[in-house]
Amino acid sequence: MYFSAVLPQQNTKTMSITVVNIVSEQTIPNIVFVKEMPQANRYLFITTQKMEEKGVTDNIIKVCGIPMHQTTKLPVLENSFQNITYRLKELNLNKDSETQYLVNITGGTKPMSIVVHDFFRQLNSCIYYMPLGSNGFMLCHTEKDEPIVPVSCKLNLTQYLQGYGFEIANPAEINQMTVIPEFTRLVFEEKLLNTAEIGLLNKYIETFAKENHYQPGSISLTNPPHELVALPAFLYYTVKFPLQDNSILNSREIQYL
Repeated sequence: MYFSAVLPQQNTKTMSITVVNIVSEQTIPNIVFVKEMPQANRYLFITTQKMEEKGVTDNIIKVCGIPMHQTTKLPVLENSFQNITYRLKELNLNKDSETQYLVNITGGTKPMSIVVHDFFRQLNSCIYYMPLGSNGFMLCHTEKDEPIVPVSCKLNLTQYLQGYGFEIANPAEINQMTVIPEFTRLVFEEKLLNTAEIGLLNKYIETFAKENHYQPGSISLTNPPHELVALPAFLYYTVKFPLQDNSILNSREIQYL
């Protein structure tokens, strides 16, 4: 997932900075916000018991590479204005001009975002929101509407998946291509795999997995299953599929097709 451009620069050279996020199921706005903001002295995550049981905050911290000693988790009751306000007051945050709070109110429940917005408005803070479907944040002001400013950071596929709690089982293989990009571009543009032969292959795999409870590791092309008798000629001559071994279709090639 890619993002472009940059947020407004803050005058943060001599300030102590705290980045604030409201934690919810959608972790990407939080991850992007942390990566886009200046390096902070402290990272405050306003969260809930449900989010902590799922490890959502830890996923954000892991992807962003934040040292644990710089993080603070503040669990609140997500729909209690009174509890959220009380818990924020417990932090005894600095109200001096030497501490700046960069606050992202995109996540969480409506009571969480409302209370966090109202609370940090009283401090030296910049409050941001990422509108639904946008590619950037807007600076929240009541007196004027700010334009949405696209962000510059880029998340790769691994970071995106880890942000939602997925672990990569085969990291050494994640960037290995099954076939050259030129072939993929050709079959995609010409729809060369939208054919009866590939349809029969899909049906064969589905039936095999249903009967055996696992996917086939390979398929012989010198002696194919009777359902796939036309598959070798299709791969050899019609699409000129770049097989690793002309006698078999291996598991990565099966998955690709």
